[in-house]
Amino acid sequence: MAPPPPKAAASPARAGSRPWLRSERLPLERVPALEAAGLDAEPRRGLLPSLVPLEGSPRAWGYLDVETTGLGRGAGTLVFLVGLAWWEEGELVIRQHLLPDPAEEAAWLEGVAADVAGQAWVTFNGDRFDLPLLAARWLLSHGPGPGPNPFAAGREGPGGWDLLPLARLLWGRRVGRSSLAALEERVLGLRRDGDLPGSQAPARYLAYLNGGGADLLDDVAAHNRADLISLVALTSRVAALLACAEPEALPGWAAEGLGRRARSTREPAAAALLARAFRAAERPGERLRAGRLLARELERRRRWEEAAAVWEELLAVPALAPFEAYVALAKLYEHRLRRPERALEVVERARRVEAGRRLPGVERRLEELERRRRRLERRLGHQA
Repeated sequence: MAPPPPKAAASPARAGSRPWLRSERLPLERVPALEAAGLDAEPRRGLLPSLVPLEGSPRAWGYLDVETTGLGRGAGTLVFLVGLAWWEEGELVIRQHLLPDPAEEAAWLEGVAADVAGQAWVTFNGDRFDLPLLAARWLLSHGPGPGPNPFAAGREGPGGWDLLPLARLLWGRRVGRSSLAALEERVLGLRRDGDLPGSQAPARYLAYLNGGGADLLDDVAAHNRADLISLVALTSRVAALLACAEPEALPGWAAEGLGRRARSTREPAAAALLARAFRAAERPGERLRAGRLLARELERRRRWEEAAAVWEELLAVPALAPFEAYVALAKLYEHRLRRPERALEVVERARRVEAGRRLPGVERRLEELERRRRRLERRLGHQA
């Protein structure tokens, strides 16, 4: 459970007054689900440094999350709350900027920019939503001008790390959804009681602007605060995983996700990560998925004998063995390992299994195997 939000350090201000600001400091032990070891882990020293755009550890980074009047990125969508968090003297500092009135947006964004400057920020979908929307609001309120846009990530703006793609890679299959709320519950084990759904935040803000009381925004601020805390905790988990220097130190599901990414980017660690996932798989489906990836990676690296051994393992339980594995192994034996007799044995095994399964498409598969069998028999006849 997340700790209850403290009383506001300041109340929302109306137009013409200073923008609303709420700040608090949380001791480390009050940040729920935090992976303490991950706070000082340096992911770029691990197996896949290319996955992490930020140097140092989570203790050195900032965390950013916004609340808006909609999910679009057009001119009609306002950012009305920017939540920031960072570590300072062993405590998590949380600072929330709320836009008191759209007419004050230019000055308000300058105050937010002052807090953002000089820091690297971790976000959740920030590359596609939070930062582009802030950059667009700055452009609309300040014009193109000669000065830099402080929210234009990747150019003159803040450096950052959008955690969503990596979280999806690590937990997407296990959790089923990759939203921060789903990961908070299934990965961090946190449950929010009485939390205002983010979808209701725009209506609360509009009610406030139309003359409602400042307490309308308390639940919105509490929701944003909880998102920040979850982002901090999730980052510590990710950092602890990525900082592992040996694949054997990783759980199988993490090794598979990282191995899949490493394979797509041709990282040297791909085979070792997928081998770990294959050996650590607890369910047949997981083992099959990791084994396929591992065998294909070994083939790409021309490690033919090792690839054949993996395919053979996948065929050890005929009822679960995929047709793909039989064909891949037969090709390896015939074309790479120059053992056509072994290739013929694999084809015969495949014919028996496929004939017994009678699954859709079996006629086509049996025809393919028959063509391969005849070719191999001709080749072996010529060698005799």
